[in-house]
Amino acid sequence: MNRVSTIGIFAHANAGKTTLTEQLLFHTGVLRKPGRVDHGNTTTDRLDVEKSRGISVRATYVSFNLDDVRVQLVDTPGHVDFSAEVIRAINILDCAVLVISGVEGIEAQTSVIWNLLLKRNIPVIIFINKMDRKGADFNMCLKEIRHLLSPSIVLENSALEIDGSLIIKTSTNAERLEDISSQSTKAANYYLNCLENNKKEDVNIIDRYSKELFYKGKIYPVCMGSVLNNMGVTEFIEILKKYIPSKERKEGEDKDFAGYVYTVIYNDGNKESYVKVLQGKLEKGMSLEAEAQSQKIKNLFLIQGNSKVAVDEVYKGELAIVNGITFLSHGMMLGKCDFKHNTIEMNLKPMFTSKVIPFGYTSHTGLIESLRKLNEEDPLLNMRYDVKSRQIQLDLMGELQGETIIALLKEKHGVEAQIEKSSIIYKETASQTAQAKAGYSKNSWVELRIIPKKRGEGFSYNSLINTDILFLSYQKQVARLVSQYINMGIGEYGWEITDAEVQLINAKCEHAGSEPFHYNVCVPIALARAIRLSRPILLEPLVKYSIRLPGELKSEILSSIISLSNDYECVSMGEGYEEITGTALLSKISNYVLKIKKISRGKAVLEYMPFGYTKKEDTEIVKNPYTECDFSSEEIFLSTVRASIINLY
Repeated sequence: MNRVSTIGIFAHANAGKTTLTEQLLFHTGVLRKPGRVDHGNTTTDRLDVEKSRGISVRATYVSFNLDDVRVQLVDTPGHVDFSAEVIRAINILDCAVLVISGVEGIEAQTSVIWNLLLKRNIPVIIFINKMDRKGADFNMCLKEIRHLLSPSIVLENSALEIDGSLIIKTSTNAERLEDISSQSTKAANYYLNCLENNKKEDVNIIDRYSKELFYKGKIYPVCMGSVLNNMGVTEFIEILKKYIPSKERKEGEDKDFAGYVYTVIYNDGNKESYVKVLQGKLEKGMSLEAEAQSQKIKNLFLIQGNSKVAVDEVYKGELAIVNGITFLSHGMMLGKCDFKHNTIEMNLKPMFTSKVIPFGYTSHTGLIESLRKLNEEDPLLNMRYDVKSRQIQLDLMGELQGETIIALLKEKHGVEAQIEKSSIIYKETASQTAQAKAGYSKNSWVELRIIPKKRGEGFSYNSLINTDILFLSYQKQVARLVSQYINMGIGEYGWEITDAEVQLINAKCEHAGSEPFHYNVCVPIALARAIRLSRPILLEPLVKYSIRLPGELKSEILSSIISLSNDYECVSMGEGYEEITGTALLSKISNYVLKIKKISRGKAVLEYMPFGYTKKEDTEIVKNPYTECDFSSEEIFLSTVRASIINLY
């Protein structure tokens, strides 16, 4: 097929996205029978840990045909602990389907996914699922979508039969045209013309206007059904056919290859890199270059249905699986260097850190190597190993991710390990502007300044000197080293620095007297000095929480919220349910989880998402043990790198 499109299916956990994927594969002839999550036999939940827990932990790629379009579908995890997989998938999409439970409505992760899709201007179709369940409320969902996501929704024709009764939720052509008129002058003029001349609306014209607005992200089609019971799926497929964006591949166009590495996976010890071809074509045996390395593609694959098929060429718009290239990593651009690919940055940061220890006959070496591979698959794990203490640490989004890591170690690598109870990741920031100087010699030195930024603005680096003062190669080295050590925890208390800008304000180098190693030593020393002079303060993580509860528990739970936060709002959800939302410190919400289970006797559902950092409330100092490099004193650091330094202040 010459037409191809990549779509992603997204949802809050348990809303039904994997079940929808199964139905799509069944209705398009890929599967003879759709699998079920509760039976552990779905196509995209391939790992044992996914089958046993009934959740997706990895984004999985399948394909099917819709008329003349080859659809590449990415089924993504819905649990917050695996949000990094969601972001990686969004960076390769042409279109998205957002599944919302007709019972629960808009949930915490739904809003997060929606905002990420908007950042990359991805067209979105909304599917309201579970409409046959008790408590499902279609009108309530529409109200929430308009209020919390976007008012620019268009209700597509869809029908649903429940218990033998046909429930029709439909929009006439006139109603659809009226919905889109607010977003299009052409549609508005056509609508007025039909009204004034008593003309019947032409569905083809309405569809054309709708598609134009959909591709621009100005309207969002909405349909509904119950995918587990195959209700509304056929109608949804017709809507997908109508709206799905696709481009036709033309022979001879875009000869220069450009590609984007969106994920890396180890299967049976082999590294597989998933590459979206953005321009030209990718060929077996072709050399790929990045970061001063070059290797040839040994094997090239496409996914056809739910099978991996060896091919010789992969064309523009297609997702390739590349074997034999060891240096590829997440987010790499390949090929034509000036090709621009719109992506959203991985600003997601884990909130917990935990130690991993070998179990049984597992050696430290075997565990470290296996974790290194898992870290390549998910760089946010930020694996560290301290040679002195022999401690291995990982950063985690939550408890579920930690349990999943242990399961993946055993399933994929045959390694048994235990994970200790996680502790909260704090951060540091500067409370005042400060600067410091350090030099390896009189010819090789730098001076750095650190400036506080507003809370939530993150870290940035900026050079204020030109290449006449410090050569370009050294400038790049300084930028890399500053970023590296900021993340490693060079601060007063051993945590990552955030909400601050580091500036290179002065430096010196000589053609004959300076070497790269000199700056490997003096940059971290100058940085550590500047941070200490900035009177750093500790920051602790905030979360945004929501509690759904039966109305009869409202007063009891509201009285307990006082220990959590005084920033909350209570909203009636209908059907006798209430929702309480607000912000709280992660340290407090962690203690509140068991408390609310006890108070509500398991009837209340508490969810929370990362919501930035704030100044630590109490005066307790929480230090993060140094790993890899010890910055507790300059002497210890210098002994690690085996160097001396002149005293430039």
